[in-house]
Amino acid sequence: MRLAFFVCAFLLLVPAAAVQAAPQLTVPGPITAEAQDASGADVTYTVTATNPAGKPVTVSCAPPGSTAVGTLTATVHFPLGVTTVTCSVIDETGAVAATASFTVTVADTSPPVIAGTPAVQVDAAGVGGAVVSYLPPTAVDSVDGPVPVSCSPASGSLFPIGSTTVTCTASDSRGNTATATFAVTVTAPTTAPTPPPTSPTPPPPGRSVPDTVPPHEVGKVQVESINRAIRLSWALPSDPDFDHIEVQRSSSSSDAPLITVYSGSASSFTDRSVNGGTSYRYVIVTVDRVGNRSAGITVAATARLFMLLSPRDGATLKKPPRLVWRSWPSATYYNLQLFRGSQKIFSAWPIRPGLRIKKTWIFGGKRYTLSRGTYRWYVWPGLGPRSATDYGPLLGNSSFTVKR
Repeated sequence: MRLAFFVCAFLLLVPAAAVQAAPQLTVPGPITAEAQDASGADVTYTVTATNPAGKPVTVSCAPPGSTAVGTLTATVHFPLGVTTVTCSVIDETGAVAATASFTVTVADTSPPVIAGTPAVQVDAAGVGGAVVSYLPPTAVDSVDGPVPVSCSPASGSLFPIGSTTVTCTASDSRGNTATATFAVTVTAPTTAPTPPPTSPTPPPPGRSVPDTVPPHEVGKVQVESINRAIRLSWALPSDPDFDHIEVQRSSSSSDAPLITVYSGSASSFTDRSVNGGTSYRYVIVTVDRVGNRSAGITVAATARLFMLLSPRDGATLKKPPRLVWRSWPSATYYNLQLFRGSQKIFSAWPIRPGLRIKKTWIFGGKRYTLSRGTYRWYVWPGLGPRSATDYGPLLGNSSFTVKR
């Protein structure tokens, strides 16, 4: 008997509707936010998730690691830089049914804010203008905190008669730069100034002409506000009959009487009988042997109480220093910044008026060493909580050199 075997093949068709569709997960596109402070920024985003029938399903996102049904709205504090947020849909069995992601970029594109631009007006004693020393404005950045300000023409420059625009700039560590301007106005003398020296007219035979020609003015005038004092320096005139210098001082007003605070033939004078925070007007006059006087060079300066105590400005050190400054009323903390050249390499927020610099440290993700070289440090008082980014005036800046 012969047996026959048959092999049958068949195709099972399953209706498409019977295949379970993936849930719908909707996430935002890339988000960019401006940094609010050094820690980053708060960013709010919304994610939705539904099943094929439109019914809300469970969705979870990290950061922050929150879970919701249907719609997830989260406010998260993101750090500076790019952060990837990953979201997942969880099905009824607890398994991940779908995922999606998006990026949040927190960037610092805002420049520092410059405040406290001065209004400077000086009355000149002569037509040559006035040497003006002014207190520069301050600048605060939302991420870096307070930053140094540089101005041009610099404090201590010779300003001509009239109004001169001073331009100040401040930059943060990411290169965002702010600019502000103010005017230094130098008014001309109200009385006719003494004419410059000329060659005397030869006297008639047998007669002499009295010497009425004043000596030349001093040159290369410089002014510096040091601790509780103002230092003036100059180059003496080359007139053969030059005798001495007189330095006269008054308050900043031209109506205030001038008093003589120095008389002699030196090329500098340090006025220690000044009050911190007070503006003064000096006139440096040259006098010859017969008493002829020049119109004088005007110098305007504000006395300062130096707040940075140790190390002294320009000190040479062999080991890492402890930086010490005077306490500031109502300060709840301080911001200390250390620069090498134009690069900021250290920043700290101590609550006491002093901090020891270590031999090595990490700043901005980089390791630094206190090696040979010259460093400059700045201190600002912080008012209230750090999150308020409210700072008082710059207490001062000072330099030290490490040699080892």
